[in-house]
Amino acid sequence: MNVQCCFCAAAIDQPDRDGVRLTLEAMGDVAAQTLFAHVRCLEKRFAPILASETIFDARAFEPD
Repeated sequence: MNVQCCFCAAAIDQPDRDGVRLTLEAMGDVAAQTLFAHVRCLEKRFAPILASETIFDARAFEPD
């Protein structure tokens, strides 16, 4: 599976270890889009823009 990160545009070489799938769905509609990201990019680029009340930990997606 060849995918690229929606944040940095680089290939995700090991999607099963380093990647996450982000699915965006319209509320009340069938429209949807799937994006992919490196776990590190998700933590670096996405987490800081969330409201302080939003609990988010990208490390939950990292393999044990």
